[in-house]
Amino acid sequence: MTLIYADEKRTASTEDFQLDWSLVVGVDSIASSVWTITTGLTQVSSSNTTTSATVRLTGGVPGHSYTASNVVTLLSGVTQIQSLLIPVVA
Repeated sequence: MTLIYADEKRTASTEDFQLDWSLVVGVDSIASSVWTITTGLTQVSSSNTTTSATVRLTGGVPGHSYTASNVVTLLSGVTQIQSLLIPVVA
């Protein structure tokens, strides 16, 4: 699993966070994408293309950091995981 440090999220905002899977995917494609978000942030929606995955998040407490983990399954059946560490500010 890879941990990526994300940009800060403002507590009152709803923001998109994206993972670029293109280097991992190579000639394969993302077939499905599932996000798991630590308690404190709320997932509003998610989407993916053949090479990236996006999650829209709201909430959070200033001064806390949260993890958003993304599991993708490729067309070949391979499963990969990456996580974002998201700090929240006022």
